[in-house]
Amino acid sequence: MISLTAALACLGPLVPAASAAEPVPSNLSVKWDGEPAALANNAFLLDHVLYSPYQPAASAMGAEAKWDAASKTLRLHKGAVEVELTAEPSAVEGAEPDGAPLLVIGENAYVPVRFVYERFGYKVGYDQTTRTVLITSEGTADANRHEAAILTDLDPDKATGMRIEGITGDAQGRLYTVDMDSKRLFRILPETGKAEVLTVLPRPATGMTFGPDGALYMASGGGQGVEGVILRVPADVLQGGAFDASKVETFASGTNGANGLVFDGSGRLFVSGGITGNVYGITPEGKSTVWSSGLKAEREEQKITVNGLAFDKEGRLTIANTSSGEIWKAPVNPADGSIGTPELFAKSPLLYGADGIAFGPDGVLYVCANERNAIVKVTPNGEVSELAANTNEGPLEFPASVHVMGGALYISNFDLPRGTNMPNEPGIGSSIAKIGLQGTEAGGTHSHR
Repeated sequence: MISLTAALACLGPLVPAASAAEPVPSNLSVKWDGEPAALANNAFLLDHVLYSPYQPAASAMGAEAKWDAASKTLRLHKGAVEVELTAEPSAVEGAEPDGAPLLVIGENAYVPVRFVYERFGYKVGYDQTTRTVLITSEGTADANRHEAAILTDLDPDKATGMRIEGITGDAQGRLYTVDMDSKRLFRILPETGKAEVLTVLPRPATGMTFGPDGALYMASGGGQGVEGVILRVPADVLQGGAFDASKVETFASGTNGANGLVFDGSGRLFVSGGITGNVYGITPEGKSTVWSSGLKAEREEQKITVNGLAFDKEGRLTIANTSSGEIWKAPVNPADGSIGTPELFAKSPLLYGADGIAFGPDGVLYVCANERNAIVKVTPNGEVSELAANTNEGPLEFPASVHVMGGALYISNFDLPRGTNMPNEPGIGSSIAKIGLQGTEAGGTHSHR
């Protein structure tokens, strides 16, 4: 826990089990490795101790959190460390209290920041001049965590009202996304964040990618009696500025639930079918075949099992299971594009809401955990950790797709009011976020959604 003297000059002892003081909203700042941290939002001070909402505190260090409201008990787990906190300290005779108890306000639980973070190996300090709590990850597994920032807000006048899901980039390093409601296709310059509207599509689109022919391919999943299709904008049409919607072609049909897109090395397009559980394989001529993945949904409230797609360096089709927080891999026959039996590669509560995925140059898989407002890393050997996360105030707001380009991640904020992003009113809304990747070389990724 962060324990401050009355003058807030140094760190003091643990909070006593009982206190006559009342919690007050915190006016302290928190920095993680020198960058502002979201766990300072909606925090409280009690007897000069900083208490943060448990969800952002856990997400910031990539820990799993299980809150039992009935017993007022919180368990935090990461690696080999597990910490249990309750609303009252230990009552076992002869036992010392396990630090400060939880602060419970209504149905919400708040953790004593210093106590929790030091238990997980972080260094915690306090800058009296700036009234800032300083958390340092040096020497921990989180030393390479990153902060997200907004590249461009596509609707600066509103916090809600647009829905952008897909994002991709062309060979010139320009970004593309679509507002599903207005059907506007945007092109964005990553150097400045400047956005221009190229056209209004004939129907909404979600996932998108560029093909080996330089054309832009977009998924339009249909629903309610409307057939799913793949839209295509030829390369020459994209050479200039705005163009008429008549230039947009229907490349393939019969792709119900179409969402994630990725090409293999032979020019075949693979399309995820979302809640259908299907993956569609489409030849360069637009002929479609259907593969039933067999992946299952674990949560009734989220039934999407086949979402983001990417190819790893071994040529295996990598699939994000949104419902179950899983990453699967399936072999693909390079001769005919047929898909073999998938195998579970990674599973973690950190991956709940796994949506768009993309591989970085080092083989690390980056996953949009949409309902957790997080970007998660999965290493080539299946280790799962958090790269960035925040509350519903952004800059990640239900992140849906990720594109790797020029040593950075570019992320589309879908901004649905679900999970950590509920309610979505306080934040920035539909926008493009950016996370720089240290130690990566400039250039695009070999696969993207």
